Amino acid sequence: MNRVACPRCGEDHNLATHRMAYDSGTSSGYISGVATGSSTDTSWSGHSFSGRSFQQSNLAAQTAPPDAPISLLRLGGAAFLIWIVGFFVIRFVGDVVFAPLKVLAVLAGALWVFLSPVAIVVLAYRWRSSKSAAYKREINDWHQRWICMRCGTSFNE
Repeated sequence: MNRVACPRCGEDHNLATHRMAYDSGTSSGYISGVATGSSTDTSWSGHSFSGRSFQQSNLAAQTAPPDAPISLLRLGGAAFLIWIVGFFVIRFVGDVVFAPLKVLAVLAGALWVFLSPVAIVVLAYRWRSSKSAAYKREINDWHQRWICMRCGTSFNE
């Protein structure tokens, strides 16, 4: 049987995969409750609370998986905002800059409206594809990493 051992201290029993260390030290949930108390002799005050809870140990933070690339929905939203801002900049600033030549202002606006979505989509797709490929390599490496609980060394199998 081929055993995994720490390359630094030689420990072969007190080891954990990064996923195991991360999962065992991370917890999240939803909490809620009501707090009551007396403020005067005849009136009572109370307060309800609720929220999300997230706790993580230092070891779990150290062995956390790589961050996933931004979602296509967020990327599309950012691209749309860039498009809208650019449109208004060209529309209102272009009217002032190109006031003597209205044709240039209309041409700049038309180019932005029709060509920028294509450019934004192509650039966003290429950026997302490169990030996805890098993320796949990083997450595969993370799944193969171990940590020694004796000396803290992180290593690949």
